[in-house]
Amino acid sequence: MIDNIEMVREIGRGGFGRVFLVKDEAGMYYALKKIPHDKSEHYGKELSALKLYHKIKDKIPNLIPILDIKINNLEISYIMPLADGVDETDPAFPEWRPKTLTKLIAQKCENGGIFSAGDAINVFSPVFKAAEALNKEGIIHRDIKPDNILFLNGEPFLSDIGLMKEDDPGVSSAGTPTYTPPTWYTGNPDMWGLAATLYFFLTQNPPDTIGRAKYIFPKAKDKMSAADIAALRHFHRVILRAMRENATERFIDMHDFFMAFSDIEERNKQSAKLLDGAIAEKSTSIFLTSGRIDRKTFSAAYWFIYIITNIFTSLLVDLGSTPTYAFVGIFFIWPMVTILSKRAHDANISTKTAICILIASRALGIANAYFFYDVENFVKLIAMLCIELFINIAIFAIFLSFKPTNGINKYGVCAQKLSFF
Repeated sequence: MIDNIEMVREIGRGGFGRVFLVKDEAGMYYALKKIPHDKSEHYGKELSALKLYHKIKDKIPNLIPILDIKINNLEISYIMPLADGVDETDPAFPEWRPKTLTKLIAQKCENGGIFSAGDAINVFSPVFKAAEALNKEGIIHRDIKPDNILFLNGEPFLSDIGLMKEDDPGVSSAGTPTYTPPTWYTGNPDMWGLAATLYFFLTQNPPDTIGRAKYIFPKAKDKMSAADIAALRHFHRVILRAMRENATERFIDMHDFFMAFSDIEERNKQSAKLLDGAIAEKSTSIFLTSGRIDRKTFSAAYWFIYIITNIFTSLLVDLGSTPTYAFVGIFFIWPMVTILSKRAHDANISTKTAICILIASRALGIANAYFFYDVENFVKLIAMLCIELFINIAIFAIFLSFKPTNGINKYGVCAQKLSFF
């Protein structure tokens, strides 16, 4: 195949060699890497890496395929599929550039955007699987970084096998500074490289800022949903564990690292379909569970319904209809508890806090009655409020019997069951 291609132009170069855009007889574009023999050290490393690749090429998912290899006394050449472009520009044009993770992050920065938890899962799951499969075969990549994650037909692939080596006690770290572990980091260099790359992807900040409060979030944090902020904090904990100085405190292997990373997938299944795309943030009614209730919306909605309830209370007290009040009161309790339980879910409010809020609201009703009603109606209202409070607590007791499902806690489950409001 290599002997029947047409050289178009150079599209990249590094310490080891150069990469060219080439075209076959059918007009299909490919990438051709050349490593000259005069760079004997690099030539030898690339040759060793290619031999390892040949042994494991059918066992590693999402490792860039090598379609043909040619080795002679002058150089090593091998041909690979051409990566996607950063835009729709035809590869024949000089301005065409391959789509790497670095380019993807740069585009997001330029647009003032951020990556969601779903984006992180979509991009990094295949890379984790490639690194995990390599490690299982006793091989380490040693150069995992944003520039070496290419996209083919929209799917991320781990590329540049030049530093790939069999894992043994004497193997050393190599690769690019900041993505290569420091000397005190004894262990798997691929774990460090992946953690550093993930950090850069999520925060758009260089890896040497890890652990500094100012750089925990991207500059466009204000565009992040509450779910994405929670997910980012989870990812940070995973990243910091992978980079701990004490090797015994890190993940056992790449599989455990991946499981901890993707745990957010289970936690957020109901609020986000992470494997299918970004977290879904919808503009919905406050009573629907597909959106999130912020503090201001919660306060406004809850107290609006509370005031309406008390207006009806006043009318019903005047009418002297305790049974009618109880019936109408239950009708208003349901949406109040729906809002409260949904807010409890979104803000991690404890059960005790939620019940205290209900009791406090009823206490306000009693105080109101004390100042505005005569003794007879006051006693009647106290009885009504006690009934309502009992119903409130009974509803919460029912809610507490619900089991968490699909990563959503019992508050979210009860809110879903009440979403007909």
